[in-house]
Amino acid sequence: MTTKEKIEKLKEFKNERHFREFLIDFLKESGFTNVMHTHRYGSPEQGKDIIAKYPHTLEGEDWYAFVVKLGRIGGGTNEIETIKNQIKQAFEYPYSGPDGKRQKINKVKVVTNENFTGGAQDQLSQSPDLQVYNNFKFWWNENLIELIDENYPDYWLPGDAFAKEYSKSFIKKLQTEIEIRDLTIRKIDDKKVQKLLDIFIEPRLTTSEIEEDKRTKEKIVKQRKFNLNNIEQIQENLLFSGEQGSGKTKVLNSLACQLGSAELITKNKSIPVSIKAPDFKENAYQIHETLLKAVKQNSGHFFKDDVFDNLTPIIFIDNLDLLKKDEKEKLIKNLKTYCTENSTNYVLTYRKNEFEYDKEIKTVRIHNFNVKQIESFITKFFESSDRGKKFIKILKESDILSKLPTTPLTITLISLLYDENNFEIPATLSDIYLDFT
Repeated sequence: MTTKEKIEKLKEFKNERHFREFLIDFLKESGFTNVMHTHRYGSPEQGKDIIAKYPHTLEGEDWYAFVVKLGRIGGGTNEIETIKNQIKQAFEYPYSGPDGKRQKINKVKVVTNENFTGGAQDQLSQSPDLQVYNNFKFWWNENLIELIDENYPDYWLPGDAFAKEYSKSFIKKLQTEIEIRDLTIRKIDDKKVQKLLDIFIEPRLTTSEIEEDKRTKEKIVKQRKFNLNNIEQIQENLLFSGEQGSGKTKVLNSLACQLGSAELITKNKSIPVSIKAPDFKENAYQIHETLLKAVKQNSGHFFKDDVFDNLTPIIFIDNLDLLKKDEKEKLIKNLKTYCTENSTNYVLTYRKNEFEYDKEIKTVRIHNFNVKQIESFITKFFESSDRGKKFIKILKESDILSKLPTTPLTITLISLLYDENNFEIPATLSDIYLDFT
């Protein structure tokens, strides 16, 4: 976004209240604490629209008052006198909060979202009435843009403050989840783990659909390709199924991240929430409470208890396999009830052949890697080196791939083994796991 575009964006605040609410978010992102919007508490503001504390590492702390204006500040007499009086009052009268505590202000900022003319600044800075106060300064569009760039760059992205903060935290968390991490904690360094995080091979996904032959009227099951990349909304319940290590978590997280952009959250008025199935135990399998807790973890000080009044939660649940039968049944029952009552949907992962057919859920099968996908993964892992080509040749000549499940996890493990120590390729899946535990 260019400086000109940023100047125009700062003009978009509909009223002073909206601008004050932005400043509160900005101040919190800039390191201010105890940020208070004085207009909300019914106390006399006495010149102070916002107050906040800034802790200095070496010099203690400063309490700031912010005099907030909307629009251009010129040199008009009435305008200057109003601001002058607010500055004086901000210094002279301590802030009295809703708890009755009084806080003296020692610095004042006069802030506007548009231009603050040099003439207007001079009239205030050189006013005899304000000579006794030397701790007031001005923020206007130009220097405010620099401060936003430094401390709150997400403001320039599409979406409101909550959507942007949630999107950033949510996506970062999901992108760092990787199935291999628990197995390799003692053997694989962080650089290798990061390399694996950066590799994504497009999975083969299919759904089964029943069709009727127009001529014979016979019903037949057909496999249809399921395209993950085209999804911008979840309009039906989905189940991603596959063998252990087939990449269910990766697929689930990829879809959740795709829907978790600030732009789509704002556009769809929905918010993806990703939760591990065992985590529902902490809230006795109560869906609403568990969702709120998860959203709060990813939205920090932007969180509000009424978040679902404006955004519909899309529920992503991983690791359903880790629940006992009765726990799973309770969770699914509560989940279906919640989604029906709130007109929303859920997305699950579950192992192959372990989930009974449910007409309320569309099942998407995650296939194991084919030869082309295996070669693509190894080429990326070994960064197109001769070593990678040699490893592909060894795999083909040994025929080991016909004896092992060609899941992403299996291919990852044998690639790591070969890369670390030029190990002889293990003969069984158990042998592979043994090397990592």
